Amino acid sequence: MDSESIVVEGIVVDQLPTDVQSGSIKVGDANEQTMVNMAKLGAFDALQIATEANPGKVVELQLNEENDFLIWEVTQLTADGEEMQLKLDAGDGRLLAAESGDRDGDEVASDREDRDEGKHGSWKFWEDRPRQ
Repeated sequence: MDSESIVVEGIVVDQLPTDVQSGSIKVGDANEQTMVNMAKLGAFDALQIATEANPGKVVELQLNEENDFLIWEVTQLTADGEEMQLKLDAGDGRLLAAESGDRDGDEVASDREDRDEGKHGSWKFWEDRPRQ
C-alpha cells in the first residue's frame, strides 16, 4: 500500500471495485419516490460516513441505483483537488465501491442533464450555489 492510498474502514479504496456488485436493498422496477422510501440510510448519515472515511469537501450527494442496488454516491474533492466518489449501501452504509480521478466532460454533462430532468435525487454543493 503506498503512502497516498485512502483507507476506509480498513479497506484500501484503490483496491475496491469501481462498480457496485452487491448491496442490501434491491431496487427492481421501483420509481424514484419509492427508492427514497426504501433507503434506510438518510442523506445526513451518508454524508457523515463519507466525510469520516475521507475528509474531503463534498461536492455532490446522490441517491441512485447501480446494478439494481440502492446506493448513495458521495463525490468529494481531496486535498490535492482530485475527485473521489464513494458508493455507499443505502441500507447499512457499507462502502461498496469507489472511483478516483476526474470525470470527463461528457459524464459531467450527462449527470447535469439527468438532474435537470429529475431522473434521480441529487444535491449539488458547488456550482449551483453562489460563493460567499
